[in-house]
Amino acid sequence: MKRPARRLAALCLAVLLFLPCLPISAHAASTGTTTAYVNLRTGPGTDYAILETVPLGAQISILDTGNPGWYRVTAPSGNSGYMCSDYILASGDAGTSTVLFTARTTAFVNLRAGPGTGYGIYLTVPLGDTVSVLDTANAGWYRVQYGSYTGYMSADYLQTQSAATPTPAPPDTSASADPIGTARTTAVLNIRTGPSTGYRSLGLLDNGETVTVLENCGNGWYAVRTSSNTFGYCSGDYLRVTLGTSPAPQPEPTPQPSEPDTATRWNGRTTAFVNLRSGPSTGYRIYLTVPLGDAITILDRSNSGWYRVQYGSYTGYMSSDYIDVLGAVQDTPPSEEDTATRWNGRTTAFVNLRSGPSTGYGIYLTVPLGDAITILDRSNSGWYRVQYGSYTGYMSSDYIQVLGAVEETPDPTVPTPPPAGTVDVSDPLLLVNPWNAVPEDYAVSLVSIGDGESVDQRCYGDLMQMLDDCAVYGNAQPYVCSSYRTNDTQTRLYENKVDRLIAQGYSPSDARTEAAKAVAIPGTSEHQLGLAVDIVDLRYQVLDAGQEDTATQQWLMQNSWKYGFILRYPNDKTAVTGIIYEPWHYRYVGRENAKAIYESGLCLEEYLQAQGK
Repeated sequence: MKRPARRLAALCLAVLLFLPCLPISAHAASTGTTTAYVNLRTGPGTDYAILETVPLGAQISILDTGNPGWYRVTAPSGNSGYMCSDYILASGDAGTSTVLFTARTTAFVNLRAGPGTGYGIYLTVPLGDTVSVLDTANAGWYRVQYGSYTGYMSADYLQTQSAATPTPAPPDTSASADPIGTARTTAVLNIRTGPSTGYRSLGLLDNGETVTVLENCGNGWYAVRTSSNTFGYCSGDYLRVTLGTSPAPQPEPTPQPSEPDTATRWNGRTTAFVNLRSGPSTGYRIYLTVPLGDAITILDRSNSGWYRVQYGSYTGYMSSDYIDVLGAVQDTPPSEEDTATRWNGRTTAFVNLRSGPSTGYGIYLTVPLGDAITILDRSNSGWYRVQYGSYTGYMSSDYIQVLGAVEETPDPTVPTPPPAGTVDVSDPLLLVNPWNAVPEDYAVSLVSIGDGESVDQRCYGDLMQMLDDCAVYGNAQPYVCSSYRTNDTQTRLYENKVDRLIAQGYSPSDARTEAAKAVAIPGTSEHQLGLAVDIVDLRYQVLDAGQEDTATQQWLMQNSWKYGFILRYPNDKTAVTGIIYEPWHYRYVGRENAKAIYESGLCLEEYLQAQGK
C-alpha cells in the first residue's frame, strides 16, 4: 500500500524540479499592430515555415516577448506563431498619449506606421486638417494622432498651431463635418486613400451608390464619405455631383464704428500664423492658416476683437490681436483690364503651383518657363490664383507676365426644335446633334433591357442579339451603362458637368462651352431618342479612350453594323459631330443604313449630306 504513495511523491518531486526549466512569458498578454505586411512563422527565425502573411495594420495578440527579435503572437485568423518584432508596434510602445500641441497639414500628407518613408501608409490626411502631436523626439518625423489613428508624419508638412486648439475628428468619423453636396457614382468606382490613382484603394463603390461630398480637391478628385462612414477620395469623372449651398454664415452685427473712420476697407498684415475662420470666435470652423507677414484686406472692423477680412479668394474672420492695420485702401477707378474676371498669363521662370498663397503650402507641380496660364484672381498682389491645365492653385506674381484680359466666349446656343410635322420622326436616320434638336413631336415607345435601362422598341431585338453575340463570339462582357434619357436627366448630367468645370476654375460661360463637348446640351442628345446606348466592358467601366482596348469594343467596332448600329462619334470626326471621341456610344440606324455608313467610312452627318438629306 506504500508503493503508490512513493510513486506519487516521486512524481511530484519531478514536477517541482522541472518547473524552473519551463519558459516563463516575459510579457503579459498584450496587443499590437503590424507596421507592414509581415510573415507569421512556426518558430523564431526566417528558417521556419510561414503560416500566413499578416497585412499592414492588423491587430495581433502578443503572447511572449522573451526573444527580443521574435515575439510569439496570435494573428487575427487565430493562428499562433512567431513574428519579427521589428514590424510590431506594441500597445505599450506608444508611450504617453499627452498632446504636446496641434498642427495643421500644409499638403496632402501620409500618416505612416513608423518614422520614415519605408513604413506602411495608414491613410492620407487632407491639406489643412488638424492633427494632435504626441511626440517630437524625432525632429524629422512627429508621432501624431488623427481621429482614431496614431502614427508618424513628416514634420516638413506640419504647421504648428496653439496647444489649446481642439483636434477635430477626421472626416471619416465626424458627424459634424461640413458637406458641400452629394454625388452618385456612374460606374463601379475605387475609393482611395488620396486624391489620385497613385493611392491605394480602400474598396469599390457600386454603380449608382450615393456618397456625401466633403471637399473638392481642385484636381478633378473629391473627398467623400460613404453611407458606411468610410472616408476617402473618388475621381470626379465618375461622380454625378450635386453641390449644395455653403453653411449659412452667422448674421453679422450691425456695424458700429468705434472711430470716425470713413474708409470702407483697410490694408492689413498678419503678425503671426493666424487662423481664418468662418465666424468671429474660436468656436467657428477654420478655413486655412494665414502665414506670418501676409497681406490681407480688412472688410469690417466693427467687432473690435474679430475683423472680417479677405485673403486671396477666401473671406472670413480673424482675431484682431494678430493684425497690423496699415491704412485705408485707396480705391481708384478701375481700368478696362482691371474689370476683367480672368486674364491670360505666361510664366517667366520655372515656377511652383501651390495649394495656397505662400511658400508654406504644398506644391502641386512645377510649371515650365513660358507656359500659358489663366489668372483667376489678382486680389493678392503677391500671389495670383491661376489655372494650369486641370490644376487650380496659387503662383507667385513675381514670375507671371500678365498678357491681357481673357475674351469671354458666349454660352453655347440651344437649337430650336423643329416644329411638329416638319421632320419624319420615324426615320431611324433622324439627326440629333449640337445643331439639330429633338423634334417637338418626337415620341418614343420604350422597352426595358434590365438594370433600369430602356430603349426604343425599334432597336430592342437587334440590340439584345448584338449583346448576346458579342459575349459569345467576342469573348467579351458587354454592359449597357446608359440608354434612353429624359430631358430632365440630360439636364442634370449637363449641369453637373458644368459645376465640376467651374469648381476646377473655369468661368461659367467657358464651363458651359467645354461641358457641351462631352455632355450634350439638353434637347440635343441622341439618348433622348431611345436609339443610342453607351456600352462598356463589364471589366472596365471607365468612359475614356481605354475602352477601345477592351474585348467588347474591339468586337463591336468590327461587327455592330451587322445589327444596325454605328459607332456614332469616331476618333477623327469631332469637328463634324461636335462631340469628342466616344468609343462606347452606339446609335441605331437600321441594318441597311449601318452597312452603308460602315463601308463608306463616314460619320452620320457626312453620310446624310452625301445622300442629300
